[in-house]
Amino acid sequence: FTIDKKINSKKLIEELSQSTPLYPYFKDGEFRVKSIKWKDSEGSGYKFSDVYHSKRIKAEDILNYKYDRTKIEKVYTRVNVKYHYDYGLKDFTKETGDITPNQAGDSINGYVNSNFGNDFDQEFVFESKYIRDEETALNLAKYLAGLHANQHNIINLTLPLNYLTFELGDIVGFDKLI
Repeated sequence: FTIDKKINSKKLIEELSQSTPLYPYFKDGEFRVKSIKWKDSEGSGYKFSDVYHSKRIKAEDILNYKYDRTKIEKVYTRVNVKYHYDYGLKDFTKETGDITPNQAGDSINGYVNSNFGNDFDQEFVFESKYIRDEETALNLAKYLAGLHANQHNIINLTLPLNYLTFELGDIVGFDKLI
C-alpha cells in the first residue's frame, strides 16, 4: 500500500483493517488482532468443531439481554471494490466490478437475493486506498459480499465478571435457550 501524507498511526490501522477481515484491538495494554474466518473456494472457514469447542455461557448467569437485527439497508446483492488509488489524479484507477454473494465462496452458493423481494438490488461500493493488487481486491470483494449477503442477528448481553476473559472474535455458545 501507499500513503502520501503523515497520518496518525491509530487512524492508519483503523483504515487498513477496514480492507481486511482483521479486527485490531487493545487488551491488557497489548495490541492484538483477531481474524474472522470466511469460507472461500479452498473450503477454509468455521467448522463444527470450532463451535463444539466454543466458550459456553450459562443461561442463568445472564443478567440482561436484548435481540436486534442489522438493518436491511446493510444487506447488499453486489459489492464493487475500488482500489489502486492514484494520488496525482486523486481517484481510484481500478475496480473489481460487481461481485455477488454467489461468487463469495462455497458457504453461500445458491444464494438468491429474491428472498428479500423481487426488486431488491443494493450495491456496496467500497474504496480502499491501501490495496494495489487485483487478487487482494477480489478477495476483499468476496469477503464483503459474503459478510453483507444477509441480515445478522445481534444479541446484546449483560454478563457477570466471571465472563471477563471473553474477548473479540471468540466463538460462544449457550447451554440452553434464553
